[in-house]
Amino acid sequence: MSTQIQQVSAIPPLLVSQDIDIGHFTISTTERVKLLESYKVMLGRMMMQNFKAFKWLETILPRHIPHPYSDTAQKKSTIIPLQIILKNEAKYEDCVTILEESVDMIQALYHGAGISKDTGSVPFYGDQLTHVRLQGAKTLRGLSPTRRGRFDDVGPFLCTLWHMKQDFVHKAYKQLWKGGTTRDQGTLNYLKTILRLSDVNGNVKSNYEAHA
Repeated sequence: MSTQIQQVSAIPPLLVSQDIDIGHFTISTTERVKLLESYKVMLGRMMMQNFKAFKWLETILPRHIPHPYSDTAQKKSTIIPLQIILKNEAKYEDCVTILEESVDMIQALYHGAGISKDTGSVPFYGDQLTHVRLQGAKTLRGLSPTRRGRFDDVGPFLCTLWHMKQDFVHKAYKQLWKGGTTRDQGTLNYLKTILRLSDVNGNVKSNYEAHA
């Protein structure tokens, strides 16, 4: 009996500074024009909502700002809520249970949609701990004689750099936030004073909400 176990490389691709093009981080002329056109629509909506004299803008402003995914965005979304699995991903024993329940859930969803789930797999995304633990739990069951036992319906397990993004925001705050002066233009404390805000303290980890 031969069993193939899909492995996900944990080695990041090599990147040298000479390969980085500044154009990847700045907007092009076409993108700038598109951005300004979008600003016009958003400004028009604010004027229409806040001033009666500009109610006539409702007849000429587009309902949705055109973009490359307009056709896809117009389609109805189907949201399937998933159950909460009260297990600890730091334990391999619990990770095996998580994968077992996930496989059963996937099979039930495909069966309800009238689709056979005999080939392919559903990717899982998580932080580095989730990636390592779930991949290890799947490897433990690699010699099982059944698809369900081998967890063939789940994987690969991919990393999302959520913690890295959080650390980046934290470092950016530390670099830009200076509470000692309000005259250092460009810092968050300067902008806080200009905008008369009082809820910026630089501690992003105390109340952080990630957006997909």
